[in-house]
Amino acid sequence: MFADTSVIRALAGHLRERAEEIRDLAPRLWSSAREVPWQGVAADAMRRHVEDRVAALLRCAALHDDAADALEEHARRVDLAVDLLAAPIHAVEELL
Repeated sequence: MFADTSVIRALAGHLRERAEEIRDLAPRLWSSAREVPWQGVAADAMRRHVEDRVAALLRCAALHDDAADALEEHARRVDLAVDLLAAPIHAVEELL
């Protein structure tokens, strides 16, 4: 075997798991901020800040998914390249 793309695919899976964890965390964070009984200008500013952080978390999750997609595509292309490289070797082995 030339390359083991299962490792690459496992990394992609871990990235997808982290993306889901981040997506699960974002609404809980926003809910917690909204439920604080604090009122006033500072409270409003805190909630806006949390809302911005929630949006950033969701962008981060999307980037994790994009990275996982890229890793899976890379693994697919490596598998293809390995198959192309292995074909002449298998042909020679059959001749021997």
